[in-house]
Amino acid sequence: MNSSIRNSMEKIGNPGLLAGLLLVSVVIFPGFTASAAGNATMDTVKAAESAKLVPIVNPRCPVMNSVLMDKQVEERMTRMYRKQRVGFCCNVCLDKWDAMNDSDREVIFRQAMGENLVEIVNPKCPLMNTAMETTAMEKMTRMYKGQRLGFCCEGCLKKWDAMSAAEREPYLRQAMGENLVEIVNPKCPVMDSAMEKKIEEKMTRMYKGQRIGLCCEVCIKKWDAMSDAEREPLVSKAMGENLVEIANPTCPTMGTAMEATAPEKMTRMYKGRLIGFCCETCLKKWDTMSDAEKEPLVRQAMQPRKR
Repeated sequence: MNSSIRNSMEKIGNPGLLAGLLLVSVVIFPGFTASAAGNATMDTVKAAESAKLVPIVNPRCPVMNSVLMDKQVEERMTRMYRKQRVGFCCNVCLDKWDAMNDSDREVIFRQAMGENLVEIVNPKCPLMNTAMETTAMEKMTRMYKGQRLGFCCEGCLKKWDAMSAAEREPYLRQAMGENLVEIVNPKCPVMDSAMEKKIEEKMTRMYKGQRIGLCCEVCIKKWDAMSDAEREPLVSKAMGENLVEIANPTCPTMGTAMEATAPEKMTRMYKGRLIGFCCETCLKKWDTMSDAEKEPLVRQAMQPRKR
């Protein structure tokens, strides 16, 4: 027996039906060979496979919100989302779903699942501080002081339920965007990641009269372990200042150790070399000096650092 026919018989699972189809084909189309019959049958099997029905979890189409009459739809009309198979009513809805981000999908998926969405007041989860949508499943909310709060997961909800009112209060302020302070740096000094203009006070440090924001606890710990000399170039970079290479290992005026680079505004050209200064005060002193006064200070500042 032709191998393609035998494979087709195994896929269809009904040898009698296949034989009947072949017989009819030969009678009606005498030139229809067994090989051609086998190929045609394979095409039929492939088409049947592509149109096979699979179970879906949603009673309504997420995009159109139309009722899906059957609990099973063609596999090509589905997408996997959060380990669940979601069905769609048409190709247009399928294309729209594919073009969405997960944030957009989450809202319409919940709607399609028949979950009751309610408005919440908090832009962030009180426990995890993760961003929240303007609505949440009712079962994922709690009323607190006349306001409906949303939570990102069951774990946070359970923790909230176990808290006292005193314990909840600071989390509520955080979730509502309260107790935030302005920072001066557009980027984290340690990680160089973008920062919001306002962040939690506990994630900041005062440095030379300015409030510096850090992006995470790890960066906070690293910052706290640094010396001011180590912090200075990081702050300059985080502030978007232009760093340039300098020639002097120590500040000419104060004698403090300098990095290999400094903010351009904290430097002066002297006899063809770019000299860096540790602070505004030293820079002002330098600007008032004569060349005769500057020369011994530069010679001293150009000495290699003592280890």
